Formats: sequence, structure tokens, C-alpha cells
Amino acid sequence: MSWDSLSLSLSLNQINKNQDAREVMELFDAIKKDDIKTILHYFEMGKANVNANINNETPLMVAMKLEKLEIFNLLINSHANVNQEIDDNGHTLIWRALWQNKMDFFASLAKKASKNTRESK
Repeated sequence: MSWDSLSLSLSLNQINKNQDAREVMELFDAIKKDDIKTILHYFEMGKANVNANINNETPLMVAMKLEKLEIFNLLINSHANVNQEIDDNGHTLIWRALWQNKMDFFASLAKKASKNTRESK
């Protein structure tokens, strides 16, 4: 491989990373704006990284923090990781939902965790 080919390959790789980062930021912005249409569009295009992590926050965490239950459930049904550890103590989002007394979010997480357990048997 020549240096020009290597340089082009590295440049294309960086473009792909920038594109992915832009799409992740747009997903986070759509959550904040309660823009379900844009979120669904990203799902249809296969571009929504429901487990992305920006500044130690995932889309699920942002949706719960902003009380966006419909989007939260949409993310869960789109295979967002409900068991991901959210801090250095090993806590998961279900713990945070209980701790913050967000019972609707807790119920959604518990239902998904229960379904995952039944499916793994």
C-alpha cells in the first residue's frame, strides 16, 4: 500500500468517525427536543446508536433525565442496553430510576430486564 493510499484510507476512516459522531450528536439533540420523527428516521436508516456514550451519558440516561418516557421506551424497544453500568460503583440505570423516584422509568426497565431474563432461558 502506498503512502497516498494509506493517507486516503486514514482520511476516509476519520470522515466515517466524524459522520458517526455527528449522527450520535443529532440523536442526542432529537431526544432533547422530543423529536420522535427524527429518532424514528435514524432507526429506519440504521444510523441510531442507542448505546452511544457522550460525556458519560447514553441516550437512555438523557431521556430519563429529561423525563421523555415515550422516547425512553422507544430506545428500550430498539435494543438499548438497560443493564449498562452508569458509574464506577457498578450501578445501572434501574438503580438510578429507583434512587430518583422515577417509577414509570423503573417499570419500563424492570419489564425489559424481566423479558430479557425469560428469553435467555
